[in-house]
Amino acid sequence: PQPSKRAPAPAPAPSKRLLKRADAAEVAFDAVSRALCPAALSVCPVVASTGAEAGELQELLKHGFECVDFRSDLESCGGCGIVDDAHNCMAIPYASAVSCVVGRCEVNNCEVGYKVGADGASCVRA
Repeated sequence: PQPSKRAPAPAPAPSKRLLKRADAAEVAFDAVSRALCPAALSVCPVVASTGAEAGELQELLKHGFECVDFRSDLESCGGCGIVDDAHNCMAIPYASAVSCVVGRCEVNNCEVGYKVGADGASCVRA
């Protein structure tokens, strides 16, 4: 008779309890927005680097949040400007007039010595 073979040991994995805790802490960004903001608006933290950028409900409630329209907000155009400056149309170097059109920053005018770049979202030397 042959000795019985042992079943292979399962690979290490986080416990179900740990996963449940992580799921509870990390609520999906869209779900948090739906819970905290009126329709068509999205939630953004008001304080940078609080951990709230990941959509952690407790962090947003603790440190504060705002509801913004990513389609038209100049400081949160297409995403949270406090989390990523790329979403802050007001921070485009040398731009003197900007707009947020359907979640995309557009430069309308630049400071003297600069012109609107070919991408329409930056200013380049004239």
